[in-house]
Amino acid sequence: MNLINFFVNPLKRFFIKGCKIKYLFFATKLIYYKIKYNKRLILSSFSVSFEQNCRFYIDEKSKVKFGNWVYFKKGTDIEAYDGTLIEIGDNFFINKNSSIISRSGIKIGNNCVFAADVKIYDHNFKHENNGIPFVKQGFISKKIVIGNNVWLGAGVFIGPGVTIGDNVIIGTGTIIKKDVPSNSVVYSKRELVVKSL
Repeated sequence: MNLINFFVNPLKRFFIKGCKIKYLFFATKLIYYKIKYNKRLILSSFSVSFEQNCRFYIDEKSKVKFGNWVYFKKGTDIEAYDGTLIEIGDNFFINKNSSIISRSGIKIGNNCVFAADVKIYDHNFKHENNGIPFVKQGFISKKIVIGNNVWLGAGVFIGPGVTIGDNVIIGTGTIIKKDVPSNSVVYSKRELVVKSL
């Protein structure tokens, strides 16, 4: 009897406490998003998890596609506008208070890990007309492509039109406004530094 309890009790705790509170919450939230967005949300599997206080929005013309084993920490913001496609590959992790917001297209490869406060925006306000407020001038947007096995440090910003290759590490607080080659470590002092991995 004691030997049975030795194995059964930890399993009970895992399924009753773990699944009931945490994993049931994740599954319920994902099912809610799938029903709400229907064909605009494309899932490779149901192994996608959103923690609390995540903001998730897909407009009527846009789509978001998730691979297998995708995890969003609390406070993450994913938004798709203007008929865009946000595509995220397998084995993806993004830490808290990060944003991925697209109007033109964002593609992220497999095995990527993003630290806290990462911001990825494929658009900026237009600003050619001095007499018109920026918010009324519309947007300029260009697609962002991030390769496989990319690690973005905390506070990294990725701007419009950037392509990042495979096997890249980008250091904390770096602003990326131009392409980054594969097999690189990138960080910023006064100016952008690119070194071989």
